[in-house]
Amino acid sequence: MPSAYASGRRSTPDMDLIPCPRQPGNLRITRHACALRYLLSREIGATVATNEFDIARHSGLEKCRTCPMGRLYAKGAPP
Repeated sequence: MPSAYASGRRSTPDMDLIPCPRQPGNLRITRHACALRYLLSREIGATVATNEFDIARHSGLEKCRTCPMGRLYAKGAPP
């Protein structure tokens, strides 16, 4: 697979990275990943974390649960 940085561009048209203001560390993700995080956060809301990994995953996705951008991308909003 060719590198995304080979031509000097940081992304391709179908892989545009957007900044996520809700996640720490200046996270940049694709719109598709944003939609998936939103949908996953809605699904795991009622589950109970049983180990350290689940606790970290739940706390990271908790911020996505009420994200208006994630909801738009999950509904198929154009970029």
